[in-house]
Amino acid sequence: MTAHSAVTKLRQFVAGPVERCDFCRARLADWHSHLVETENLRLVCACAGCAAEMTEEGLPYRRVEPRQEALEAFALADADWAMLGIPIDLAFLFRPEAGAAPVALFPGPAGATRSHLSEAVWTGLTRKYPLLGELEPSTEALLVNRSGGRRDHYRVSADHCFALTGLMRKRWRGLGGGEEAWAAIDAYIADLAQTSSRRTARHA
Repeated sequence: MTAHSAVTKLRQFVAGPVERCDFCRARLADWHSHLVETENLRLVCACAGCAAEMTEEGLPYRRVEPRQEALEAFALADADWAMLGIPIDLAFLFRPEAGAAPVALFPGPAGATRSHLSEAVWTGLTRKYPLLGELEPSTEALLVNRSGGRRDHYRVSADHCFALTGLMRKRWRGLGGGEEAWAAIDAYIADLAQTSSRRTARHA
């Protein structure tokens, strides 16, 4: 199963058999536009008309452009990860909108949990890791996966962040999540890596 199809199937599970535009309630095809509400990093579904209207200048929505890229040369140091104070081994670092506080999201049994970062920490990280300053605000994230001793990093669009959060929310058991939850997450991230590798090979 590709990451694209996994995202689609997860959205169908969450929203039911018929997905509708969150603005006008029109019925949507399986593959449709997604927007991020910048104030609270909420992902919404939109028909073509509403997506164009709601992303006009001055409105608090940004269009999500699908992206999944394995960052083989990127390595977030253990000390820098510790500064973030994330309680699990998986997190998404978002570049903030102008004037907004930097934030990290991590998935859990109740959904996406927000961890606010200090301006000083974020400024230090962006100086050390320029990639963070290149992310599209609100709609792209640095996915950090340190589960099972891994040190994997991906640049992904926000829909992947929420898909992984949905997987964890659906399958999480007990305090640690359980083998089923982490196996599903590992499979999803492995597919991200494989898809990224195939795209890189095609463009080599």
